[in-house]
Amino acid sequence: MTRTSLTQVGRIRIFIVVGLLVGGCAGDGRPPGTVVVLVESAPESLDRRFSLSVNSQRIARLIAPGLVRVDSSGRPAPDLAASWERLGPLSFRFWLREGLRFHDGSPLTAEDVAASFRSLRDPELGSPLGAKFSKVARVVARDRLTVDVELHEPF
Repeated sequence: MTRTSLTQVGRIRIFIVVGLLVGGCAGDGRPPGTVVVLVESAPESLDRRFSLSVNSQRIARLIAPGLVRVDSSGRPAPDLAASWERLGPLSFRFWLREGLRFHDGSPLTAEDVAASFRSLRDPELGSPLGAKFSKVARVVARDRLTVDVELHEPF
């Protein structure tokens, strides 16, 4: 091989490497705005009522947040609820944020929140998390964005 042919081989190699790198940056056919997340293991469920593993719970919280969340200092912080108030030792009132919507565009209402709590306790559904809500006596939608939660005992 001559010096010229080595240079050409080197150029071809560089061209192939650059082509592979640029090709790897090309679109993968997903629609714009698609989020891709890498997780250690597949979640057992995307339904929060059946999420037991840490990975599953993290992903489920992204899909279906709760009324409140725990912030970085370990305190309750608003999530779906804009605010809440303790009405007495056994009752709380939550006001939902305005404008929340499900994936299909339908609005999130207080009745949806109440129905979610009822489903957790429904033996036919069989949620493994139902026992965690055994202190909840009832959840009542007061109006479109207001939910009352009453407990059996202080908790």
